Amino acid sequence: NSLYEYIEDGESGDAYYYQGEEDVLYEFLGGGSNPNAAMYTSQFYNLYDGLVEGNYENFNQAQNGGALLNGDRPENVYGLWFNT
Repeated sequence: NSLYEYIEDGESGDAYYYQGEEDVLYEFLGGGSNPNAAMYTSQFYNLYDGLVEGNYENFNQAQNGGALLNGDRPENVYGLWFNT
């Protein structure tokens, strides 16, 4: 998908307009050296299984929904699980 779209009679006349960013190389592999942390992301994908639009079209949506990316730590609940 193109980041720019040609629009006739747009806000600034006929021109290419920026449509936003799109992540094209985003995937979750799971496992790794910290299986406990990987479970947060696995649970996120299980929760939204098949509901890609608005949930995990890009890494920002996944991260905002509670999935952990490389180097992320879960938010602590009164410090109970801070070291997972």
